[in-house]
Amino acid sequence: MKRPRKAVSKPTGRKANSRRAKLRTRLAGLEALEHRLVLDSTVVFNEIMYNPLDDANDELEWIELHNQLAVDMDVSEWRLEGGIEFDFPDGTIVRGRGYLVVAANPAALEASTGFSGAIGPFMGRLNNGGEELRLFNNDGRRMNVLDYGDNGEWPVEADGGGASLAKGDRLTNSEDAENWTFSSRIGGTPGTGNVVSVENVQINEIAAADQENFFIEIANDGGSPVNVGGYVLSHTGLGGGDFVLPAQTIAAGGRLVVNGDDLPFSPTDGERLFLYTPGKGRLIDGRVVTNSLRGRSVEYDGQWLWPDVPTPGATNNFDFRDEIVINEILYHAPPQLRTDTQPYLESDEEWIELYNRGNETIDLSGWRLRDAVDFEFEVGLTIGPGEYLVVAKDAESVKAKYGITNVVGNFGRSLSNHDDRILLIDANKNPADEVHYYESGKWAAFADGGGSSLELRDPDADNAEGIAWAASDETSKSEWTEYTFTGRANEPLNCCGGFNEWIFGLLDSGEFLLDDISLKRENNATQLIQNGTFQSDTLGRSPAKWRLIGNHSGTVVIDPDNPNNKVLHVVAAGAQAHVHDHAETTFVSGQSISAGSDYTISFRAKWLGGNRQLNNRLYFTRMSNTAILDAPEKHGTPGAANTALETNIGPTYSDFGHAPVLPRPGQPVNVSV
Repeated sequence: MKRPRKAVSKPTGRKANSRRAKLRTRLAGLEALEHRLVLDSTVVFNEIMYNPLDDANDELEWIELHNQLAVDMDVSEWRLEGGIEFDFPDGTIVRGRGYLVVAANPAALEASTGFSGAIGPFMGRLNNGGEELRLFNNDGRRMNVLDYGDNGEWPVEADGGGASLAKGDRLTNSEDAENWTFSSRIGGTPGTGNVVSVENVQINEIAAADQENFFIEIANDGGSPVNVGGYVLSHTGLGGGDFVLPAQTIAAGGRLVVNGDDLPFSPTDGERLFLYTPGKGRLIDGRVVTNSLRGRSVEYDGQWLWPDVPTPGATNNFDFRDEIVINEILYHAPPQLRTDTQPYLESDEEWIELYNRGNETIDLSGWRLRDAVDFEFEVGLTIGPGEYLVVAKDAESVKAKYGITNVVGNFGRSLSNHDDRILLIDANKNPADEVHYYESGKWAAFADGGGSSLELRDPDADNAEGIAWAASDETSKSEWTEYTFTGRANEPLNCCGGFNEWIFGLLDSGEFLLDDISLKRENNATQLIQNGTFQSDTLGRSPAKWRLIGNHSGTVVIDPDNPNNKVLHVVAAGAQAHVHDHAETTFVSGQSISAGSDYTISFRAKWLGGNRQLNNRLYFTRMSNTAILDAPEKHGTPGAANTALETNIGPTYSDFGHAPVLPRPGQPVNVSV
């Protein structure tokens, strides 16, 4: 869901940052690799018939898999698990770009639909209310997962309307409800490509089931009139039945109201309504009747929401609240890195900050956070104009750590370290704000375990767009730290001798300042580093005697804590490599390292953001060590103005393009977003 926001014109400004300094020695360590679930895009779920029509014995259920590759896939001894179980027999092949159907009763499916290519039967039955299905290969590796449902963003039409649950695009992932729709063909399309509805006629508004003047509104969103004579409204509840629309036409953009007195049925709370073409040839739409007024919202891309007043025959009316915005997110606090004395450990700190950008105090009674996390605001809780409210996984811990009181919690579930959707719901059950954040792309990478929170740059911008967000600026909290390491100049790999160099690089993307680099042999005062202070270098240029190559770059800048001092600002766009993607310098006069001798390397560094594991060594791996750069323990600005705050970032947009792509001379060009 995306709520449009206006780009406003205001004077720009940015919060200034102070600087501090400290001296400390830190032990070296390595970050453990974070566990990630990777699902292969080979054979995946593509279509599910979990609640067939007129199937009292559940014999017409089936699952269709699709091979997304152009080559045949041997799925012998693969396995389906979840509400059903099935082991694929030896010799089972899914043709390249092809389909494979696993049925509860292949013979019954053939008798009902004529499709004869199903294998099976599978054990168990598919849950009509939804459940998780899992596909494993013959090594026990989970290849695909589908946790479908029959409400929320999952299509209602697949739950008893005669349609199957089908992907709109067979190449999209199986996990997200937004990638699934319903097959307009009754009985689905087992073994072939999915057929989805392209009808312009659909249910537009339904009165509350317990309302005295019950009605169903049908709308024509197309550009041409549609004759709906013979279309069928079907009710599947206990007192269900069919109502055939009399001969009539709905004008382009028009609406048709069917009054409850004309219907042969009276749906109750939780029952379903389906709309079919004449003779129930195709399923067009389906909705759940509730004891609340429901209707489609143009503002939210046709989603089925809660209008504030009935408007039969007119445009649906919603009282949307947009004063409260999701303003800051800490979804992946930096972990405790492994050292000689401590293990690698992920942080449990998570919080979401809300901001009232409006002019009135908002009562949050009955408001909720849903999807990524689960939290309901207590009755009587308010947030005034210009105020912040932090919702935390552990509210007391956040209060104590940051010394703030505007914190509530604890929310259920956890924020994903990769991407997740945070949905703010108002007291009327309508969306007030939504953010689906990501760990990369247009989204700030330093917020993914790099010591920063994710901050909204402008509360009036569209926070659904990654460009509207930035990593919090933590540089005012970081301090200069001295690191010293003494070791013996041996080559443990017995490899690659010969170069007289000192090398350093971060183990992932990050930024830091570097100064006062020294390398000396034991009991020898000779300085081996040629340019370790950068005092004679030109500001804004790379330092003399240094080579910063590949994904590591650096320029000489003024020390933020000492205007009379020059330091090296290093930016790493990725992890260092042994022959590239790092910084290096050759020793004074080309002096060589004496194997077996002890050396001491020291330097000062100030972490700015991102990774804080600075590996440094003599060529090739002599005296290799990793210094953990000192970084602040507090992250972001919970309960206060963002460091990335700007008064006007301008409009945000997506899908910018022009047509035709290669215009002829003088040909008009259409630019769109």
